[in-house]
Amino acid sequence: MRRRFTRLALGTTLAVGSLGALGVFGLPAAHAVGPAGTTCLGPNGFIAAGTVTDGPTPSGPPAPSVNCAPFVEPAGSGGGWVGGDSVLWTVTTSIYVAKDNAGQACGFSTTAPFTASGKGPASGGVGCLAPGASVSVTAS
Repeated sequence: MRRRFTRLALGTTLAVGSLGALGVFGLPAAHAVGPAGTTCLGPNGFIAAGTVTDGPTPSGPPAPSVNCAPFVEPAGSGGGWVGGDSVLWTVTTSIYVAKDNAGQACGFSTTAPFTASGKGPASGGVGCLAPGASVSVTAS
């Protein structure tokens, strides 16, 4: 009798463990597909714009330059920018956004093309670059 209960307990444990593993490994996996955007390195600083949570994975990082290649912000929660330049930095977009996802002002001009620019630290929160927007960035 004791042997029977031991076998039953072992069989139940194996069955439950197998079902648990099937449940975990059988679920669809969520994943980020890589960064989208650009990084610009000028003689007096840098600025990085885009997002690291959605969009296509680039084939390689862009070469640092003063005027970086434009990109289109992919679908998702939108992108932002960070960096700084001691002379001038600019972020230009085709879609106007007043505030980021946290409610902070993005700083774009209200006439097209919509440009945020400055000297020194640069920051535009997630959501300042709208999905589908054409974006260009410079660092002087």
